[in-house]
Amino acid sequence: MITGTVEGMQISSSNRHEENITQKMDVIKHQAKLCRERILQATKELKKQLEKIIDEEVTRTVTDLNSNPTTKPLISIEPEPLKAFLAEKAKDRADAIFDDALMTEIRNRVKAQINKALMEDFEEFHRKQTEVLRQHLESDNAAADLDDAVIIVGGA
Repeated sequence: MITGTVEGMQISSSNRHEENITQKMDVIKHQAKLCRERILQATKELKKQLEKIIDEEVTRTVTDLNSNPTTKPLISIEPEPLKAFLAEKAKDRADAIFDDALMTEIRNRVKAQINKALMEDFEEFHRKQTEVLRQHLESDNAAADLDDAVIIVGGA
């Protein structure tokens, strides 16, 4: 009877642990979905700001080149094609730089969060193992106490 109860408790504990892990995974999936949505929104906003910065820088560069006596003859005829060319090149480079920086930042943050979660999980595992060991040692002490006891079978 005692063995059956202990096994039942272990199975029940195991089921609760699996349910707890499933719940944690569901929470993590939900948080990941929210993070993706926020990242997409932030990316859109940053790309708009980036386009504005590129336009300002291209305009400034063309103006500087137009005011430079050495380069003015080369672009003074038609500065708009130069602006379009420079803007296109700058946008291509900026997109690549932006994507790389975004991926690096996301990778670093995810890595840090995973490491933090792993340490928390390790601490939880360690606590559980310590508790199991404590219970095991206590049951060994109880069994040792029973070895020395006189057990009367059949009632009085």
